[in-house]
Amino acid sequence: MRIAKARGARVTALASAAHHDLVRELGADEIIDHRTTAPPKRSRTSTSSSTPAPRASAPWTS
Repeated sequence: MRIAKARGARVTALASAAHHDLVRELGADEIIDHRTTAPPKRSRTSTSSSTPAPRASAPWTS
């Protein structure tokens, strides 16, 4: 999260209410409580772009 913020990204994080302060300190611009908020509905057009969406992964995974 900190690297993304340092590069100018807007960061949305998922966390329970108990962790909102910590996640905000780490740099989240927006926090969604995964226990109380329904996931957003996706339209087919939002994923039909030829450009792949950015993906975060650990350095030891592919």
